[in-house]
Amino acid sequence: MARYDALAQFLDKQSAPVWQANFDDIENVLGFPLPASAHRYSAWWANQRGAGHSQVRGWRDVGWRTSDVDLYRKSVKFERELPAPEMSSSDIWKRAQASTGIFDRDVLIVEGLKALIARDAATILMGLGGTMPDLTVPVRERPIS
Repeated sequence: MARYDALAQFLDKQSAPVWQANFDDIENVLGFPLPASAHRYSAWWANQRGAGHSQVRGWRDVGWRTSDVDLYRKSVKFERELPAPEMSSSDIWKRAQASTGIFDRDVLIVEGLKALIARDAATILMGLGGTMPDLTVPVRERPIS
């Protein structure tokens, strides 16, 4: 059983599309205190996809996301994610071609994959933002050739 399964199970059983919770409410559901990083860094509450923190996988896997994180008031809003509207593959191609101006399917696929990779990298970087306030960037030295 994962550490944040109790929160995921609680959210999964909710009928309302929004749960405005303070950190005490969340700790009561979990049965243990939130870590210090949850109290200090809004990035702990980020909704990144892919490899990430177990707490994020917990609420994302059951269709919820966080918003309105207020570290001062120690509160966060959980919102049920709405499913994306269904689109046929033909509609997706037409929309992608219209928005990019690219009509060659192979080129459009390559550009779409590049955009997907960039978006995922940006999401990961956003999740990291602010979590290392004492970080000093090391000097990069390149060999002279």
